[in-house]
Amino acid sequence: MSFPFTRLPVELAHEIVRISAAPDYQVPTAKRPTSYATALSLASTSHALRRLTMPHLLHTIVLESTAQTLSFISSLSFQRRLDRRSPLALDYSKLVRQFWCSECWEDHGPDGELDYAALYKIIRGVDLLGLSFYALHLLYNALDSSEADPRRDWKCQKIIFTGANPRWNPLRISHSGVDWMGRITHLMFWIPPPVPSEEPTSVPHWVAEIPFSDFTSLTHMAFPPISNDLSVPVEMVAHVAKGSDFTPAVFREWATSRKHGVVIPFQSPPICRVGEAQVRWEVPFVMGEASRIWAEADRLTKDA
Repeated sequence: MSFPFTRLPVELAHEIVRISAAPDYQVPTAKRPTSYATALSLASTSHALRRLTMPHLLHTIVLESTAQTLSFISSLSFQRRLDRRSPLALDYSKLVRQFWCSECWEDHGPDGELDYAALYKIIRGVDLLGLSFYALHLLYNALDSSEADPRRDWKCQKIIFTGANPRWNPLRISHSGVDWMGRITHLMFWIPPPVPSEEPTSVPHWVAEIPFSDFTSLTHMAFPPISNDLSVPVEMVAHVAKGSDFTPAVFREWATSRKHGVVIPFQSPPICRVGEAQVRWEVPFVMGEASRIWAEADRLTKDA
């Protein structure tokens, strides 16, 4: 006997679609595609169910490989070519609220250049952007694309960087990159702890290389300290600006000193699989760990 879905109250039907369309990001990566199966089936049933399903499916984009990233950007290009009156047309810029990319190598094969302009229109307006330094070209090439104007239309103020090799020159050598840095208020780093030095609680060396002078709007900054635990980070050190006269130079002084900042434990720690050196940060991203850490930093700083 078929289930009378269309006879349900509208609110209940919407809630069923919302729960069914949400992927399970805590399952292993190899099994992740199956967690999208229900949402994709719903979206393929009818245009009405597609309109209900896609906002939930696209709310948080998590791309874990170059292939996934290329596929997503290809879908953006496809949408740009569609007639806006098509029932398949979607405004991704309004639906995507969080964007994460773990990996995308710049040498992406013989199929032509990526549509960085299409990507820019998505990431400029998200609430939270997470990006590996292994995919940094997505950001600086998007900022330099023909339709980009970060000084005027970049709205995303919160960024998470991950990856073992922080690098800033690709952003600093262009006006658009410098303009972008000036728009960021919340800067967080999810980087695995290096081998401890003689001072096991010292600050990672790469912190001193952050171009704080370019982050002129920065109010929040957080990173994992060095510890004797060589697994994944279990806590973050957060710094919060106080007062309207706060300058980037103060952030540099605080971040490179062990005397400042509040320590906040991870509640949704990243996953480090057995036999793999790479830490998987997708789970804390999806579980809202960055927002929780920043909110906790505000609370602790206010109470201090």
